[in-house]
Amino acid sequence: VDEFITSSQTNKNATTVAEMTANAEALVGDFYSVEDYATGNNSGVLFFKVVAAATGTADGGKYIDHDTLSLQFQANFPGHIDPKFYGSVGDGATTDTTTFMAAYAYAGTNGIRFQVPGGTFKGKFTFDGTAAVFGAGMRQTIFTPSDTAWCVRMFGTGNDAFAAQLQDCTIQGANTGIGLECGDAGAASSFSNGRLENMEIIGFATNWNISQATMCSFKHVYSYGTTST
Repeated sequence: VDEFITSSQTNKNATTVAEMTANAEALVGDFYSVEDYATGNNSGVLFFKVVAAATGTADGGKYIDHDTLSLQFQANFPGHIDPKFYGSVGDGATTDTTTFMAAYAYAGTNGIRFQVPGGTFKGKFTFDGTAAVFGAGMRQTIFTPSDTAWCVRMFGTGNDAFAAQLQDCTIQGANTGIGLECGDAGAASSFSNGRLENMEIIGFATNWNISQATMCSFKHVYSYGTTST
């Protein structure tokens, strides 16, 4: 039986996700094309289907609750996950930790490629190996810290970051804290069978802290400053 759109099920357009979730005329079965996650986000066009409430766990990306109605919007992602699909901005001013890590978690849980576009992502980012992280290139995809402690960590709390991978990016600080931590002896966590490739770490009090790393591959990793092991 061919699928068709009835008078009560339509294709609708919205400028942003916020406009979509506020639409009081949304009905289960409707399809939405959203121009941008939020104004200035530059996520590209996003596609959603309206589904019943509690179809999935609302996470700000794959499933987003309607503002007032008992409905959800279910995203139709392409063959990769981009943190901008979850609302990350990448402007160097907005703290992107929560949205970025939600996107990373979805990619890891569902075995989807995690692709970070060009931009400056401000926050604290922990990669535990559930998904490989691919940037757009050195000095194109930039991670910058949201505080003076650390920026990127390659480990899981209390356990191994097994086969964690990060490549094609820059980690850039402002002369304080740690840029990249691989493992943490204090947390009984190690970085094993991991891979770092085509990246640079600059501008931290300690650029790269290698606490516990075993059987890892480091290829074309440039650290301009202090590295501790």
